[in-house]
Amino acid sequence: MKRNSTTIFIESTGATTSLPWLGSEPDFSGIPEPTLSVILSAWEDGKDTIEVVSDPEPFVEVKEPDWEGLKNSNLGGILAPVYQRLTASAMSSAAMSTAQNQIMLVILYVKDQDALSAGINLLTEHAGYNFTQEEKDIWNQTVSSLNFSEQVFL
Repeated sequence: MKRNSTTIFIESTGATTSLPWLGSEPDFSGIPEPTLSVILSAWEDGKDTIEVVSDPEPFVEVKEPDWEGLKNSNLGGILAPVYQRLTASAMSSAAMSTAQNQIMLVILYVKDQDALSAGINLLTEHAGYNFTQEEKDIWNQTVSSLNFSEQVFL
């Protein structure tokens, strides 16, 4: 038999039954006869040789980024003022215009966080665009709420 902090696995007649582990013994409630007799017998035979095993790793659900939500936030939502200021700046700089176009192409078609991060890097590091702290906060809150990783934070 094996158990972790929440479950015991009792082996009997070639089958393994998992039961809740409560304090110092299994919870047999809810097991009907004749199964209960078989499991109790296996418990009595092996309770002195229980192997304690580690708990399973917690399951972490990874949500996909909401690219449609990001597009809508840029075009008419909370990020629209940020996008409008970026567009105005792009009018006077080819590098900024290129970076802005790359970012929008990624959001609309490519839908890849590595590519979005590269576009942001192109905009900020190479084209010299400076987001205000308020714009950074709005962007980071928005992309976080849309399930994007910190990779695309400003």
